[in-house]
Amino acid sequence: MHIQATKQVLDFWNMTPIEKNTNGDIFAWHANFETVNRKKLLILMHDMTRFCVLVFGVKKSDRKNLTKIIKDAMYVTMKSEAISGFTIKAYLDHFDEVSFGRTKNRKYISRIVWLRDYVLSYMEDHGVYMDTHEQPQITTMVNDQYVTDDNYKTWYQPNAAMIGILEDYENTMAGYDMEKDRFFS
Repeated sequence: MHIQATKQVLDFWNMTPIEKNTNGDIFAWHANFETVNRKKLLILMHDMTRFCVLVFGVKKSDRKNLTKIIKDAMYVTMKSEAISGFTIKAYLDHFDEVSFGRTKNRKYISRIVWLRDYVLSYMEDHGVYMDTHEQPQITTMVNDQYVTDDNYKTWYQPNAAMIGILEDYENTMAGYDMEKDRFFS
C-alpha cells in the first residue's frame, strides 16, 4: 500500500518519501492531517474511489505500528459499509507494509481538502469516539455522499465504487491458504 501524503504528514512522522507510480493502482491512497480536540486526525482517501478512512488520535510514537493501525481502521470502516469480511481480508492481506510518498498533483490535494471539510462538518454535528482510532459513524455518512470526477457528467458514491473494486479484486485472487490464514494470488 502506498500513501501519498501532504508535507504536514511526512514531517509529523519524519518520513522519507518514496517515489512510486500509482496510476490505476487499487492500493494507492492520499493522506492529510487535521487537529480535532487537540488530537491528530489522519484522513485517508482512496485514489480511485475517493473512499474515506479516518484514524483519530494518532501520535508520533505510532509510527512503528502505523501499518497495523491503518489496517485496523480500514477493516472497521469497510465493515461498517457492509463489505464482506472475506473481501476486506483479500484486500488487506495483499500488503504487509505501508509506504509514504509525496502527493500526486493538485487535483488530489483539492479532493482531500474537500473531504476534510466534509469530515469536520460531520464531526461537529455527530461527535468523535475519543477512545478509539476508528470513526465509522463519520465515514459512513461521508462515503455515502455523491461525488463526480468528470465535470459533473457522472456521479457515484465512494462506498459503492469501493465495494465494486474490492469484489473485482477478490475475484482475481487464486485462493486461500488455511495454514497461513491469508489470501494469495
